Amino acid sequence: MRGRKMKVCVACNGSGYYDNIGKNGKSVKCESCEGSGKERLEFKEQVLEFKITDESLIMKMSLESLEFLFNASPDNFNGKSQLAKIKDGKHQEFAEFVVRFLMDYKDADSSNVNWSVPFERAFQEILEGAEDEIVDYFNY
Repeated sequence: MRGRKMKVCVACNGSGYYDNIGKNGKSVKCESCEGSGKERLEFKEQVLEFKITDESLIMKMSLESLEFLFNASPDNFNGKSQLAKIKDGKHQEFAEFVVRFLMDYKDADSSNVNWSVPFERAFQEILEGAEDEIVDYFNY
């Protein structure tokens, strides 16, 4: 198909193609995946992109977006009207530092890692407000 850009289907991860580009939060499937139960959702309106598949929650952030968050942080100042920036050639090291921090434990007395904090807040929100719609209780 000359002059026509095709996008890879997010449902089959490339074995099919689709013509219509999905909007944020809309399913994007090729014709062969339509109605197959391979429902997928994509959310790309923020610097952290989310994709939901049958089996996975995939979160993705570019190194450029990670650096943007650092630069835009309200804590990025030294009190002398100076902002910090990542040194040239240190972008990978910066990202590795952030990942090590996320994988580290919140505190010495906890078995929770730093990346679990937003999940726990979401779970708490579900349990406090939307439990009838999302969760079911059982005796253990």
